[in-house]
Amino acid sequence: MSRAPQVPIPFELIYDDGMIDQRHSYAVSARIRVDDKIVFRNTSAHLVLTRDNPDRVELMMDMMPATSAATGAGTLFGITWVAEDIGGGGVIDKARSTITFAAGGAVNGSGGCNNFSGTAKVDGDRIEIGPLAATQKACISALADQEQKFFTALANARSGTKPGRL
Repeated sequence: MSRAPQVPIPFELIYDDGMIDQRHSYAVSARIRVDDKIVFRNTSAHLVLTRDNPDRVELMMDMMPATSAATGAGTLFGITWVAEDIGGGGVIDKARSTITFAAGGAVNGSGGCNNFSGTAKVDGDRIEIGPLAATQKACISALADQEQKFFTALANARSGTKPGRL
């Protein structure tokens, strides 16, 4: 009989200081998998290497619901996903581009400036997002550019099996 680990579980990530670009922001995320199914994951962004938090972070992880073969629930639905990178270009600090999937096929979120809603079809490891409708607020140009890249990435999404990549 195996015993569940005692929490908190200390961890250490080793990185090369020379790879850190001070113009960028960095965040960590964590997942615990059992038989390739995510059973725990953090559901909020955790910035690291900042003035307020130079080299320490505490991650709170949430237990994911049991996976249902019929709906794919447990790895995608009911979680607000936050884009930490869009197409390799990073994201603007504090501009949260998010999406939340409901088991009935609805999606909603924020591009960082405008809110959106629409539909998503999830079939096993395949996903199709759209059409989407968004508010039309005026945004600063950098945020509008990030938002457009986010909406383009959502429109091009085809797989729900690789969390964290748009």
